[in-house]
Amino acid sequence: MLVKVKSVAFKGLEVIDVLVEVNINNKGLPSFDIVGLPNKSVEESKLRVRSAFVNCGVEFPNRKITVNLAPADLHKEGTFYDLAIAVGVFCAKNGIEVNDKWYFFGELSLSGELADTRGSFLFAKYLSEKSDSSAFLANSALSTVFGFRGLVNRCNYYSVNNLKTLFSFFKKEGTLQPVKDQDSVHEIGRLRGGDQDPTIDDIVGQNLAKRALQICAAGGHNLLLRGSPGTGKTMLAKSITSILPTLSDSERLEVARIYSYTGVLGGVSGYRLLRPFRNPHHTISYAGMLGGGFPILPGEITMAHKGVLFLDEFCEFNRNVIEGLRQPMQNGYINLNRKGQTFSFPSKFILVAATNPCPCGYHGHPKIVCTCSDSKIFSYAKKLSGPILDRFDLSVDMFPPDDFSNKAIVGNKYLSNFQRSVEVARFTQASRFQKTAVAFNCEMSNQDLANFCPLGKPSRALLDNAYRKLNLSPRAYYKVIKISRTIADLANAPQITEAHVAEALQFRHK
Repeated sequence: MLVKVKSVAFKGLEVIDVLVEVNINNKGLPSFDIVGLPNKSVEESKLRVRSAFVNCGVEFPNRKITVNLAPADLHKEGTFYDLAIAVGVFCAKNGIEVNDKWYFFGELSLSGELADTRGSFLFAKYLSEKSDSSAFLANSALSTVFGFRGLVNRCNYYSVNNLKTLFSFFKKEGTLQPVKDQDSVHEIGRLRGGDQDPTIDDIVGQNLAKRALQICAAGGHNLLLRGSPGTGKTMLAKSITSILPTLSDSERLEVARIYSYTGVLGGVSGYRLLRPFRNPHHTISYAGMLGGGFPILPGEITMAHKGVLFLDEFCEFNRNVIEGLRQPMQNGYINLNRKGQTFSFPSKFILVAATNPCPCGYHGHPKIVCTCSDSKIFSYAKKLSGPILDRFDLSVDMFPPDDFSNKAIVGNKYLSNFQRSVEVARFTQASRFQKTAVAFNCEMSNQDLANFCPLGKPSRALLDNAYRKLNLSPRAYYKVIKISRTIADLANAPQITEAHVAEALQFRHK
């Protein structure tokens, strides 16, 4: 008998329907074959399914079994086809038809228990857009799904603990009831990892750098910090998490889709997602930063989507890795072409980079003499190309603070003011761009600048004069306008003034 069971496949973050066709033939030698471009993890389903049947007390058919995963020209990978294959074999053996609106997703243990696997939230998000569908998946996956309210409105979710319960349901010897939102226990968790980040008030001095960080957080601008070792570059960069607003509902769903695809979401009940903050080591590979590998996985730039990508010791990163950031920084996404397939991953992040001015780190230090030759300083600076530097909206040179008195330490009262001003500025941008695809000032096109950022004659004259004397590129010219708009938003000013343009110009790379 031929039975058709529905499941899904992932092509990047795109979810595609897969039809698991199971045919049991009474003629021919007993065998169990899976076709449809399965990878090794799918091939191993044969062993897991067979053992799960035996350990659940269900006889596995000793016949010629053929499983086809359609469309057959799409590469299949992952362990979540176990449940669909097991259901197909059981129903084909017992002559049971499977509802064409039922989807099955989950990995089987040898005992027949169902386990969560990567992509379960992505699967649930996909089904939430389909009306009258039902999903059968592991209970541990449901706790994550119900942590995001709104996904359960149009789809029924059935919790499956083991194959024995599911088989009883198909034979009408037992019942399965859809899980309701109130039936799920919501545990509040934090998903970002790492130690407790410092706040902006933990840093002594560095008022100019703190102001740049405020502008960076408010408008989504990229920030480059230069300075000698110990001046507070890393602490300042990490403190951006203390002033960024929490994720909105739509942003949480976007971040959860990415984390689900990479397997980060699985296994814990519910999440209060924090805004991503990624801090990869400078030895990271090209694929680790931009995405790739086998199977195709998103890189750090995608894991930092809607959050912050902090690159410490920026000049120590491989040059190819640094140069590979150009297009994602500009476009907000990256396309990876592998084996004739194109995978697209989002990459809208705030880039904060920190670097020393030279190999010894003390070039320009007011008290410590630099031991590097001019050629070493020049070659170290050349590790960052002009196109990369031009993509940083803000650049700040940091020097050691002079005052470490109790008054200077206790006098830090920036945090609450910065949090409030950043939230107000972002609310202003949301109101301004509500009828466009733009979210933050940094994303404005030249046409958007003409519509939303008109400059008065004094402001335009100042900017044009700076363009000629500072040899700004056209990209830098427009970036100054975007930064000026953010500074005006922080000041709750409707128009961009000369003062806003002048402050924006002082943060340009020199």
